[in-house]
Amino acid sequence: MLKAIIYDKDGTLIKFDPFWVPVTKAAIRELFAVSEAVPGKLADLVAEAETAVGIHGEAADTKGKISSGTYAEIAELFNGLLSGRGITRTMTRRDVEAAIRHNLGYGKIEAACENLRKVLETARSRAALFVVTTDNPEITAKCLNALNIADLFDGVYCDDGATPAKPDPAVASGIMQQLGAAASEIYMVGDTMTDARFAANAKINFVSVGGDERARAAADYAADDVKAATLHILNEA
Repeated sequence: MLKAIIYDKDGTLIKFDPFWVPVTKAAIRELFAVSEAVPGKLADLVAEAETAVGIHGEAADTKGKISSGTYAEIAELFNGLLSGRGITRTMTRRDVEAAIRHNLGYGKIEAACENLRKVLETARSRAALFVVTTDNPEITAKCLNALNIADLFDGVYCDDGATPAKPDPAVASGIMQQLGAAASEIYMVGDTMTDARFAANAKINFVSVGGDERARAAADYAADDVKAATLHILNEA
């Protein structure tokens, strides 16, 4: 039986690069412009931060923190860059979140497949639907509302500083308890190894989307996009 499908957001429901690459680039410029960086070296520091977080030109590395990390992990990464240059300022997850929030206008929210709402409506006729993301509640709501799909989910779990973040399986365990479902009745759809580890830790099914070869290798089924993933789950269940 199929009881629930859990979707990652970034790279799964929305296209990752058009939104997160320009937003993160602008946030990095904001974060490091107020640091104690040596005058004239700011451009080098910004470029180093982009590479460190997983941005290469106009594309993001699915193995980088931008794709699969939390705000706290990104702050820690940036602090390491500052410390390596003898700069004492310390960033927090709230600093990173604030910079991202200030620069959301640079990003373009695009559905990861055609007719996304129809795909999810079909899935919801068969199962409960959830979103589990390492993004924060405000930005998550913005993205889901922009795609006109927010009303289709029975629960949305974000990195709010209190909810255990992926790959901790606590959210999946809670969903199973809520629905009275076995792990075999729950599917996770995602694009990174964080999603794969989340599914493995919860012992639920994992369907990968996108081109991350590590995630595809770890998946029970590898799909090109969220539509193909969803149709596979509905046909299998």
